[in-house]
Formats: sequence, C-alpha cells, structure tokens
Amino acid sequence: MITAFGILNTVVVEGLGPNQDDPDVVADIHKYVAAAVFNSDGLRRTIVGTPFPGTFVLDANARVTSRFFEEFYRERTTTSSVMLKLGIGLTPIAAVRGTTAQLKFTAYPSNPTVTPGSRFSLAVEVDPNPDMHVYAPGAETMGYRVIGFNVAPSKYVRFEPVIFPESEIYHFKPLDEYVPVYQESFTLLREAVVDA
Repeated sequence: MITAFGILNTVVVEGLGPNQDDPDVVADIHKYVAAAVFNSDGLRRTIVGTPFPGTFVLDANARVTSRFFEEFYRERTTTSSVMLKLGIGLTPIAAVRGTTAQLKFTAYPSNPTVTPGSRFSLAVEVDPNPDMHVYAPGAETMGYRVIGFNVAPSKYVRFEPVIFPESEIYHFKPLDEYVPVYQESFTLLREAVVDA
C-alpha cells in the first residue's frame, strides 16, 4: 500500500548511489533515513523503505476525503488531532474553562498522553455571549485586535501557527465598516510537536 500510494521513502537508494556525497542528498539522509548500521567490515548498510507518515480519511465509498502527511518520519499526527482538524467533536479529556463579560472558553489537548514525535493539537473552544463578536484575522488591518492563542515556549515542544476557522463579515453600521468576526461558537487549533 505504501508503494501504491507513492509514499515509499526512496532517499536511501539515492544516498547509496552516485550522488551520495551531494550536500542536498546528505541533508535528506539525515532528515529522512530511519537508521544506518555498519557491517563487520565497516561498510554502512542502511535500512531502506521508511514510509513518510500519513493518514488517509476515507468515506463509506472508499474515496479519500482528507489526507494528513508529515515531512519527517519521526513525527506522527495523532488520530484525535486529525478528528479535531476535520471538525469531528471530541469530549475534552482535561479542560480548562473560563468566563469573561464577553465570552466563555474551554481549552484542552487532543490527547491526554503524548510521546516523542507526537503531533497533537491544543484546542480552545470560544462561545461569544449574545450580541457579542470576536475579531477574526483581517480585522487588524482596520485597527482591531484579533483573537489570539499564545503558548509559552518550550524546549521540548514545537508549536505551529494557529489554525483559525472561517469567519463572517459583520457590518458595523455606525462607522459603515465591514469587519471579519466570529459571532457564533468557534474553535482555535494549534498543533504541537513533541521533539523526537
């Protein structure tokens, strides 16, 4: 199946070929090759065929509806993270809840446990109060502060940019402005990768 989908890692073959000393090939070997062992005669023998990790989502007719792939074989997206990206609801495992005068929020991870190489998601579900809106990306060009999802840096975890859902345009009549906002419940996602 790996070969049929065209995702077999062929970097090793190139690394053992005539271009093995090419700096780009050497860099690919360091990034994409799972292991190299040395025979008793001191010659390197590399394990061939490590697949690029990925997830295909199929519908009831066996058609691929979504796909998620990593660029580094040591990183694996968790199933729960894929479900969150597809909008398939999860029951929060361990949640932090809060309320302000403008909104309610619930923050939680996609997975209760992660290991080195796990690519998981952090989610914040936001529920604006009635007659409230939250500014979405694009509103900053009009001088408004867009909602954010900031995480303290960690030397063990790499955080990807925030994934914002699609917003709606709100017509603010007093200033005759058309501003991107969220008025209904929405979820912000931020992928995190545990250093492998």
